Amino acid sequence: DAACLPCHAVQGYREGDIRGGLSVLGPMAEADRALAENSRTLVLSAVAIVTVVMLALYVLVRRMVVAPVGRLKAVAVAVGQGDHTAQVHLHTGDELEMLGETMNQMVASLKASHDALQERVERRTGELAALSEVALAISRAGVLQDMLKEALDTVLQASRADGGAIHLAAEQDGFRLAASKGLPAPVVACLASLRPGEGCIGLVIANGQPLYAADLAKEIWAGVCPGRACPAPAVGYRSLATVPLSSRNRTLGTLTLLRRIPEGFSPEMVQLLACIGHQLGVAAENARFHAQAEQVAILEERHRIARELHDSLAQTLG
Repeated sequence: DAACLPCHAVQGYREGDIRGGLSVLGPMAEADRALAENSRTLVLSAVAIVTVVMLALYVLVRRMVVAPVGRLKAVAVAVGQGDHTAQVHLHTGDELEMLGETMNQMVASLKASHDALQERVERRTGELAALSEVALAISRAGVLQDMLKEALDTVLQASRADGGAIHLAAEQDGFRLAASKGLPAPVVACLASLRPGEGCIGLVIANGQPLYAADLAKEIWAGVCPGRACPAPAVGYRSLATVPLSSRNRTLGTLTLLRRIPEGFSPEMVQLLACIGHQLGVAAENARFHAQAEQVAILEERHRIARELHDSLAQTLG
């Protein structure tokens, strides 16, 4: 090269001269073998790394997804089979944990709804049983007084009332105490001495509508029931329900129940008492018709005997 001549021109070199060469020999077979071994090692390492990663992903997915979903499925199956106490507790820290909490709330709501529905069914069943027992007492009792006492016992058990009384309408717009149970003597004396227009009995007989006092301790008694004040709040009674005994749009008496707890009668219970009052009213009217029929029959028999005696005596004298 021209750049080499300043130093090598003295040796007789000229530009473009070739005076020698360098040959390097390498063991390529060993290099190829080493490269092949390295390639196999890399492939095996890659396969091992991929396998470990896949196993790690499988364990992670199974732990973080499959297992929580399986527990959610188990709770859903248990709820579907009627187990409303099943709960799932996940601690994944993600949306699955939120889904588990939502499912627990849903199960709790279902349990509350199921319990409420079961309670309503049991309450309705008890109401139907009470109506059936009252109807049975009405059908098998021959005397009105006995029928009213038996019906009052049944109503007290069905309504869980602490005491009750039945009044029947009397002559000249009055009423009388026909039956009572579970009431202290002062309350019985007050209910027995009420005059027309006084107390809840007089008010219900006058307007023919049920009357319900949720808490006697907080309400002004005179405002609820006009006339003389009743001693029921003073002896511990807190709630009252009075329904008419009606038949053919006529009020023939009242059914009064007392409890020692406030809000003691639900609207459904007041409605049931009104139905029972209607049945008792029909029974009372039938009993009155039966008594009147008996009196008419007795009078007719007396007239017949009188006629026969009169005819026989007149014929004998004639």
